[in-house]
Amino acid sequence: MARVAAAGGDKRNRQLVLSKSALQFDQYRGKTFKWLLSNDVGYAAMVLTSHQQERGDTCSNIYSNAVTSAVMGNKDALLQYTDLFPDTVAVIRERQAREGSGTPAQEDKLLVSLIRWVRQKKDTHPGTKMEALQIYIKRSTD
Repeated sequence: MARVAAAGGDKRNRQLVLSKSALQFDQYRGKTFKWLLSNDVGYAAMVLTSHQQERGDTCSNIYSNAVTSAVMGNKDALLQYTDLFPDTVAVIRERQAREGSGTPAQEDKLLVSLIRWVRQKKDTHPGTKMEALQIYIKRSTD
């Protein structure tokens, strides 16, 4: 609302306020919602698809951390803004359908492929998450 007021805009205009709201997470932290939908709708679709899955999660302790709650609130606001644009909503729904349509057998096949790839990867750097994942997978599958 401060950005809208500073620009002389109407603070009661929800769409305008949301458009000037800034992302509070990840690589585009500080960019406005309007900027994101104008420049990387694919990233927005990925974030919101993941967010909606998190919101649908029955595990309530995911929201206990104040930082997590602030980020979740920011993503909720981004979702509200995105809902104002039917074309963007269609992109997100298509992505959700694509990601949520896998059968258990397809998901198992993907997981096995991922495990094989991680086990065969030779150029991991010591102390990285990839190395930790390799160690975990090797211990779990040996």
